[in-house]
Amino acid sequence: MRKLSIILILAALLLPFAFSCEKADTETTKPGEILDTIDIDLTDVGQMVSIQEYGVLPSNTAAQNKIALQKAIDEASAAGLALYVSPCEDGYKCDGGIVLKKNVTLIGAHGPTGRGTKNKKGDGPTGSLFVITDTDNPFITVESATRISGIQFYYPNQPNGASGVIKYKSTICCSSTEDVSGVTISDLTFYGEYLPMDFRAPEGHHCSALRFDNCYGYPLSGQFIMVDRCEGGFTIEHCHINPANMREFGKSFSSGGIDAVMSKGTYAYWIDHSDNVSLFDVFTFGTYGGIYLGPYSYGQLTSFNLDCVNVGVRKYGATDYEANWEISQGSIIANAGFDVKYVHPFLVSGAGHTSILAVNAFSGTNSALTAIGLSQDYIYITGDDVPTVSMVSCSMRNYNASEPITIVNLKAKVKALNCNDKNNSFFNYEYNGGGPGAPDDVPEYFEGDPPEPEEGDPVSGQYTVFDNCDSKKCWYTSGDFTLSVNKGDKTEGVGCICVSGKAKDQILRREGRVCNSRTTLEGGHFMFDMYISDVTAIDFAAESSLELTSAGIYDKEELNWSLKAFNLKNGWNQVDLKLSTANKSGTTDLKNINYLRMYSLGINKSVTIMVDNMRFYEE
Repeated sequence: MRKLSIILILAALLLPFAFSCEKADTETTKPGEILDTIDIDLTDVGQMVSIQEYGVLPSNTAAQNKIALQKAIDEASAAGLALYVSPCEDGYKCDGGIVLKKNVTLIGAHGPTGRGTKNKKGDGPTGSLFVITDTDNPFITVESATRISGIQFYYPNQPNGASGVIKYKSTICCSSTEDVSGVTISDLTFYGEYLPMDFRAPEGHHCSALRFDNCYGYPLSGQFIMVDRCEGGFTIEHCHINPANMREFGKSFSSGGIDAVMSKGTYAYWIDHSDNVSLFDVFTFGTYGGIYLGPYSYGQLTSFNLDCVNVGVRKYGATDYEANWEISQGSIIANAGFDVKYVHPFLVSGAGHTSILAVNAFSGTNSALTAIGLSQDYIYITGDDVPTVSMVSCSMRNYNASEPITIVNLKAKVKALNCNDKNNSFFNYEYNGGGPGAPDDVPEYFEGDPPEPEEGDPVSGQYTVFDNCDSKKCWYTSGDFTLSVNKGDKTEGVGCICVSGKAKDQILRREGRVCNSRTTLEGGHFMFDMYISDVTAIDFAAESSLELTSAGIYDKEELNWSLKAFNLKNGWNQVDLKLSTANKSGTTDLKNINYLRMYSLGINKSVTIMVDNMRFYEE
């Protein structure tokens, strides 16, 4: 029977926090006395054991520590033990691919360390710390009835500028092979992470009873917590996103690095297919979007601050029955982006009700990133469903438009009561659909999302939408392929473009809309998400390409890349193509991209291919 000597302090509760490497005889004591080292039977549920007891050591390699930590977790599962990440100088190097089995707690010594801890040399964090360099695997995948608390996660190879960002897999994610429930994620700090917490359950599975509490970081994907298909409610509380989170040990993000995160076009907190959601005391700084409330979600958001964002709250709604959100007592500083026309504290489309109470929106400049200093309005309402919006006691300041409410969807019903406008005058308003609607000079959004700008020069770190892939408009296919919009399995927005079937030659074609990429050939990128159900369905030795042109047809004024270079795997892939590496046919006008084609002569069996979130950006 394994035993461990620990120091226990008895007050009202018995808390084992310190560990000794030597065993001692059991002693008896009266309540309130400090115990010497004693023998503890580790088959007793609720005791903690140091991961060092299983051979997880600061001197080990990352591969050795992964094996030892997994062994500790495997042995702890049956009894429901807590594994203690004993603090040590510079932490534990550890590879990813770890599975936190049912019933196990992984716990460290810290609360969230908002500006970082600091080792003796002053060049990195210290304490209950995992040091991660593995680029191939999520660091830890959780099963049901698990807890991770009091730990720091450090990616030392991650640059803090605009280029060379390493797209690490998620730090913590839910199992993709079974339902997951009863998970607590608390008091964590992330340094240099790309996507820290990914709880998007795959189709056919769900998660439930999740709790995220007191977690700090600055995700270079712009996505901090993502939750999809969570039943029965979950909470996100006291979470804080800030690029200053490594200040204590001398690292900080340049303005170009923060602009690069903004250019991702992603949201710090992302939620869909989830009910009874509660977000309380959440903060973000320097991400494109604050909070994404998907079309199949409902819940409450309160006591929040979304600072230096392009869009504060993006609210969709698939139905008028459940897609309802109550939003109250928060602040939004929407002031960042390439064009004030697309900067909004609130962007609402779809059905359902949005209740906004005492939410303050204002703007200004900030030297930490590229900031316009204004928003276009307070709320922008688009789409073609019948949303309802009520606003009470909202302070609406520093917007560019003549009025704080922009209504493009003439079916919308909107009421504002006792708010105040940019002139600090009381503002009351009511619109019941079918009336005059928006002024003539507002930008026409495409399917509820910002279109590409018609004018503009390349801007480092800013993204330009090519197509959000939420509608079949301007998309075509051929042969036996069937074209559709998949509103279930997508990476952003309300859907993605999907083709299924078997046909040699054209897979997808997009034409009829012009995009100024706002990039240069030397520094530009074309990025999108691509799903493939079976990579063996395509013989990549055969001619297979993606083409972008400014001629309105293929093979002229063209940039093209071989699909083989995408290195696709089954499922979703993020494709990031440098314009400078493309094969060229003529001179492409990057201010006039009007044609895309994906084709393959090597398709040998039925396959499903999907694309989503297509955009350009400049390094």
